[in-house]
Amino acid sequence: MFSDAATAVLVAHARVRLRDGSPPGRVFTQLAAAHDDPRVVALAVRLAVDGDRAEAERLVREHRATFAATEPGDAEALGAALESAGFFTAGSTRTD
Repeated sequence: MFSDAATAVLVAHARVRLRDGSPPGRVFTQLAAAHDDPRVVALAVRLAVDGDRAEAERLVREHRATFAATEPGDAEALGAALESAGFFTAGSTRTD
């Protein structure tokens, strides 16, 4: 779905911010502000949380309605919506 090259740097940045204590939704918001595709950022943050790429890609596909329902450029609202839906929670199976 997404290339490793497109996400590797984002995953590294997300891991640092998560280790510093930022919640995943906030990490998403910070990284999405500088990236064109919020799906790539969501994938990267999810990978930083648990490293399961297949699960992260599945969640991006299953949460496509959440991505579509959020205004472009409103990373804060999208991050909050994804976090409340359990997107960033390891082992989460909740969907839209």
